[in-house]
Formats: sequence, C-alpha cells, structure tokens
Amino acid sequence: MSAIQAACLSDDSVPLIVITALLDAGGDPNIEDRPSRDRYSIDRDNKDCLRLLDSVKKQSKDATSALRAATSRGYGAAAKLLLKSYTIDINSPNRLGQTALILASKEGHDAIFKILFKEPGINHNLRDKDGRTALILASKAGHASICELLCTAPGIDVNLGDKDRRTAMMWACANGQKPIVVMLLAAPLNNIYLCDKSGRTALKYAIAAGHEEIVKLFKPIVPARGRRSPLIQAAIDDDVDTAVGLLRTWPGIDVNAKGQDGKTALMWAAELGHAAIVKLLCATHGIQVNMAQGDGMTALMLASSQPVGSDSIIKTLCSVRGVEVNQIDESGKTALIWAASQVGSAGSELATVALCATPGIDVNVPDNDGATALMWASSQGNEATVKVLCAMPGIDVNRVDLTGSTAMMLASAVANEAVVQILSTTPGIDVNVADTDGKTALMWALFSDDSSSISVVETLCAMPEIKVNMADESGKTALMWASSEGNEAAVEVLCKAPSIDVNLADGDGKTALMWALSEGYDAVVEILRMVPEIIEP
Repeated sequence: MSAIQAACLSDDSVPLIVITALLDAGGDPNIEDRPSRDRYSIDRDNKDCLRLLDSVKKQSKDATSALRAATSRGYGAAAKLLLKSYTIDINSPNRLGQTALILASKEGHDAIFKILFKEPGINHNLRDKDGRTALILASKAGHASICELLCTAPGIDVNLGDKDRRTAMMWACANGQKPIVVMLLAAPLNNIYLCDKSGRTALKYAIAAGHEEIVKLFKPIVPARGRRSPLIQAAIDDDVDTAVGLLRTWPGIDVNAKGQDGKTALMWAAELGHAAIVKLLCATHGIQVNMAQGDGMTALMLASSQPVGSDSIIKTLCSVRGVEVNQIDESGKTALIWAASQVGSAGSELATVALCATPGIDVNVPDNDGATALMWASSQGNEATVKVLCAMPGIDVNRVDLTGSTAMMLASAVANEAVVQILSTTPGIDVNVADTDGKTALMWALFSDDSSSISVVETLCAMPEIKVNMADESGKTALMWASSEGNEAAVEVLCKAPSIDVNLADGDGKTALMWALSEGYDAVVEILRMVPEIIEP
C-alpha cells in the first residue's frame, strides 16, 4: 500500500495536509488496490486531479460536482479532500441522475465507495435516470465487495428495480455473478419472486442465460421461502420419484394447487423444462392444463417461451384433451406468439412446428398490440420460424398491427434479408401495404442502419408488384427519403426501378433532387442528375 493510499484510507487520523502534500509531490490520486500503474498514467491523473481541486479552490467549479468527477475518474485522494474540506451535498445527482455513490458502484471504485459509504446522510437507495441504484449497478458489473457493503447498509432495499423493473438479483443472475447472487439470497428482505416488465423472475434470467450453478442456488431456497406444496417442490426440483410417490400415496391431492406466486406444479415443470414431470402430470386425472398464472400465462405458454428444448413438452401439453392452444395471456400473446418471439432462438422453430401441428391452431391471433406470431418471428429474425408460419394454410401474411405494420415492414426495418426473401415469395404477399403514417416496407428498409439494408431494398425493388412511387403522409416517396438521408446506394437502386418517377414532389413541393441539394449530398445529386428524365429545380 502506498503512502497516499494509507493516508486516504485511514480513520481520519492523518491530517489532510499530508494527503495534499503527497499529491503535490506527484502521488497517484487513484487509491484503488490494483496492480501497479505506469508512471505516465500516474503523472497524467495527478495533474488532472490537482486541476480539479484547484478549480474548486478558485470557485470555478462547485465541490459537489467536483466530487462526482473525482469519483468517476477514480481519484480517491480528491474525494477524501473534498469531503473533509467543503460542504458537500452527498446525494446530489448529475444530469443522468447519478450520485457519487452510484458512480463509485458503477465503476467499481472500491476504495472511494468505502469513503462515501460512511458519510453521514448518504442515501444508498437513490436511483439514476434509468432507475438503477448503486446495488443494481454493482450487481450488474460484478463488483462483489461493493455489493457486500451495500447489503449491510441500514435501510437498503435490495428489491428496488430499474425502469424495466429489473432488480439487482435479476442483473446478477443474468450476468452470471454467482458470489453476488449468494449475497442477495442471504439478504433478509430479498424477494426472489419479483418479475420485471416482461414477466421474468431472477431465476428465469439465470435459466435463460444458461448459468446452471446459479440456478442450483435456487433449488433449496424456492420451496422453503415460497411455502409451496410438496408436489410443486417436486416439479421445481425435477424430482420424478417424489412426484410419483405423492400422486400414489396421497389420494385426492390437488394437482392444480397454486403456490403464492400463482404457479401450479405443471406450470413450473413446463417453464423449467422438466419433461418427465410434465408427462406425469398431464396423465394425472383432473389436471387442468389451461390454468393460468397471474399474468395469464398457461403451462403451454411458459414452455413455448423457453429458448431451447421445449418442443417435447409442447407436444405433451397439446396432446391433453381440451387444451386451448389459442388461449391468450394478459398481453394478448398465445403460445405460438411466445414461441415465435424468441430472439434468434434455435428452439423457436421446433416449438412453432409442434404448435402448428395441433388441431385448431390459429396462426393469425394478434396480441394486444395487434402483432401476430408471423410479425414477431419476422421482427426477431427467426427465419426458420417464418418459413414454417408462411407455409401454414390460412396464414394472413398481410395482417397489420395497431401501427399498421406488416411482417414485411418489420423484417425490412431490421434489414433481415433472409426473412424478406421468404415473405416476398409467399403467395398473396402485398409489398405495398402502408402503415398508419403511410410508410411502406420499402421506406422502412431505408431507415435501417444495418449493412444488409441495401440488399433488402434490392429484393423489394425486384418484386414485380412493387410500387416505388408510393408516398407517405408527408408526401415523401422512398426516393425522397433515401435522397434526404444521403443514402447513395439506395438512391442508385431506386433510380434503376422501371417505374420510378424521379420528379415527384412531397407536400412541401420538394423533389428528391431538391432534398439532396438542400441537405448537401453531392454524390446523391450526381446520381439523380444522371437520370435522363430528371427536372432541375
């Protein structure tokens, strides 16, 4: 430990003048316990730190904002001097809502955090503009020593969530921070049953991310804290022998009983991928396969929402007499929509195939936003799933959601060429459908920053029925949009379209050439002027 580290981390027995003298002598303002730093970095940070302190002394910068700056840069020596020499509003945030404590937690500056942690009046539960507390940020980044201190803070609320209602536990589980998960599970008021906006619990995050060691931590805790029935516990633990014994030795056992979280044994088994338990329960007399938890999700939906390995469970559930394959949850999603919406999931296709083979399946059911399974699969880039859905009898490939968007628009907006190709060859496809703002799939392809967007534009323009001159509510055509954004490659493709009218004007009377001229896109102007029919403004 260096002299300046020892001085800063002392219990205020070292006079501040000593820290100042060490800084003036070129000491490293970064007091974190890390590998030795090179002389250049120390000298650079020392000078920057002294300038920061001097700006406060000269009153060109207030001490509170200087503390935040020092914390963010890792200048523990400056933080110590500022806290002891000036009146500081310790809980004052910057424009992003970050206090000094939040910044220290985010950056993992343990030494500075310990200094701030002891300050009178410090509020450990404050959130930044994204709703993230110091504990959430430390848990997300894996700063275990900071999390350990925060868990001991008087009044700490370990269950606070960010703007998406993700708690520290959820972030730790999602990012595989096992030591932090252990700490949070031991926190007296920790609630592991909380859900984020998408309905995911901390356990679900760990399962989805494949952090098996973290998932194992929940096994002995979930049944104990949830006070669930032995059958639910067996379903969670994938304990087939116990489940068989309970069903055989407890006549009249309520196989449909819900725990405090609203889940039945079947729901738990379906969500966790416990196929043998699902098969056992589905064969049990009186099983109600269509029961829903609080958010309306059934066992079939929970199985369909898993990223991999759920197709066998889906087949089992769909074989139960009376299963409602088109049942919807609170968000209006069916099991098919849940399967189709898995991001880049290999399991999405298998789950979709299993569901589409079920008698009575309606592939066109929309959710509360009007989005169908095909729209979800198209927007998420699940090519194989899109292919399966497009082959289904009765598929409405041109259906629109509440914003007027079709599957083709959604695929074009994310520049997924493979999905656009599949949709473009689907019988009955109407590439010219416009959304509520009058924008077509061709226009949406132009708005994408993805490098594949030009291939999507080429695919759409190659469709015989494409109407390249359609205008949106503002009167702008695809060519006008491409010209106004300086998209040279798209302008070149559009100008070669057989029916292109380069001289159309929008609601303000501006043509594509006028847009390119006004925005200063010389290369686009040159391309447009090569078109024989072009009219100069």
